Amino acid sequence: MLYCSKVELSVMLLCKFAIISVLVVCFFMPYIHERYAFLAEMLLLIVMVQEVKYVKVAIPTLLCTMLNYCTYLYQIEGVLVTVPEWGIALVRLGCIIYLIYDLMKKDIKQH
Repeated sequence: MLYCSKVELSVMLLCKFAIISVLVVCFFMPYIHERYAFLAEMLLLIVMVQEVKYVKVAIPTLLCTMLNYCTYLYQIEGVLVTVPEWGIALVRLGCIIYLIYDLMKKDIKQH
């Protein structure tokens, strides 16, 4: 897609592609845990500092990870964590769709 669009590669564009790639793999591959999305979350924080509009993606993504970690680490499923797993999955999917849409709309212009 990058090659066909002949877009100039920048650090931010490569970070956005890395974020999308890691999040998609972690979302759709079976037996992949949230800890594998750490790279995407850290890159998302870097992109968020550069472009403030990514706050609406970074905060939900980090909250979903935090909820999953708390459930596992403290074994308190249902006590503090009231969001079901399918709700967390929908939020993550929404973030992935937003990132892909935003990247296609703004950064990659078809010639």
